[in-house]
Amino acid sequence: MVGNRILLLSPHTDDAELGCGATISKLIRAGKTVYYAAFSACEQSVLDNFPEDILIQEVKEATAELGIKPDHLFLFRYEVRTFNYRRQEILDDLIKLRETLKPDTIYMPCLHDIHQDHKTMAEERSEEHTSELQSRFGISYAVFCLKKK
Repeated sequence: MVGNRILLLSPHTDDAELGCGATISKLIRAGKTVYYAAFSACEQSVLDNFPEDILIQEVKEATAELGIKPDHLFLFRYEVRTFNYRRQEILDDLIKLRETLKPDTIYMPCLHDIHQDHKTMAEERSEEHTSELQSRFGISYAVFCLKKK
């Protein structure tokens, strides 16, 4: 069941809209409060012929197009493909988001995702954590996933 305060956890600045963009649009049209947190803008992967912050510009445009308010967009600056080395910092940011925003539903990558950053974020909500969060805070989870065929 989807609540009224939705938090999208997007490892990179395009994951949530690619993984569940239609759902995001539907939630906003239904009057839900939607927050979007991206943890990396992948500056290290941007081609030389583009501005380094191109993916930040694009996520701002994409989330605005979906109907996410600018002050509901949170952009962290973790380096791409290094989340497993920054687990504690990421977990701290996740906890701060949860305490500040008080979401009742969180959309995030699933444990079977093939990208290492996506998997790291998903592991931070292992089944043990999920059970505790659901019972203590009433948070439900939905996942979007890239899986190997």
